[in-house]
Amino acid sequence: MRRAVPRAAMDFGPADLAAALARTASIAGKAPGRAVSDFETAFADCLGTAGAVAFSSARAGMYFGLQALGFRPGDEVILPAYAF
Repeated sequence: MRRAVPRAAMDFGPADLAAALARTASIAGKAPGRAVSDFETAFADCLGTAGAVAFSSARAGMYFGLQALGFRPGDEVILPAYAF
């Protein structure tokens, strides 16, 4: 069963932004620690799924998602003209 990611109102202040930037810097560094793994676990828990995988870009996520669904070169995938 597929579930949509719940939407929420953003309540994001300057302190939150500073914390996010600091955490992003640690992820991008040589020793990311458990930041990405913790995010994947929390996201999976939020959705009530067994697991979640984070990708470095939407393109990488779509590529591996389509492969996991069995799409192969030559298959047709239709997307909206304007997408992020």
